[in-house]
Amino acid sequence: MARPPAKPAAKGPARPAKAAPAPPAKPQMGSGTLILWAVAFVAIMFLLTGSVILLLVGMAPTIVAYLIDRTPKKFAAWCVGGMNFTGVLPSMLKFWDKGENVRNAIAVAFNPFDLTVMYGAAAFGWMLYQAIPPVVAAMIAVSAQHRIAKLRARQRELMKEWGEALALAPKD
Repeated sequence: MARPPAKPAAKGPARPAKAAPAPPAKPQMGSGTLILWAVAFVAIMFLLTGSVILLLVGMAPTIVAYLIDRTPKKFAAWCVGGMNFTGVLPSMLKFWDKGENVRNAIAVAFNPFDLTVMYGAAAFGWMLYQAIPPVVAAMIAVSAQHRIAKLRARQRELMKEWGEALALAPKD
C-alpha cells in the first residue's frame, strides 16, 4: 500500500499560539520587609505591653470571627471587628488615663463592666452581620417588584399606542 503524499509545509513564519493572560501575581514580602515587620512587632510588644494585653483580651471576638469566617473578604471579621473596637476604645482610654503598665492593663481588661461593654459591642456586631443581609435582600426584592410594575405599565401604554401585535412573540 502506498502512503498518501505528505501535506506541504505552510509558507511564511509560524505564528506562536496566543497564551492566556497570566493572572496578576500577588506581591511577595521580601526578607527585608519581613525583618522590618518582626522588629516593629517586638518593639510594640515591649513598649506597649499593657495596650497589647488589653487589645488581645478585648478583641478576642474579632480574632475568633476572623478565624471562623470562610469568605474571602472576611465580612464577619470586619463587622464584628468594627463594633468590637468601639467597645474596646473606652477601656483603652481609661487604661491610658491610669497609666501604661501591665497591672493597670489587667485591672481594666478583667473588670466585669469593661468586659461586658467590649463583648457586648462584639455581640452587637454579630447581630448586625446576621440581620443586615436578609434586610438588604428584602429591599432588593421590593425594588425589583416595583421596577417590574413600572415596566408592565409602560408595556401597556406601548400596547395601546402600537396595538396588540406588539405583545405577541415572533414566530420562528
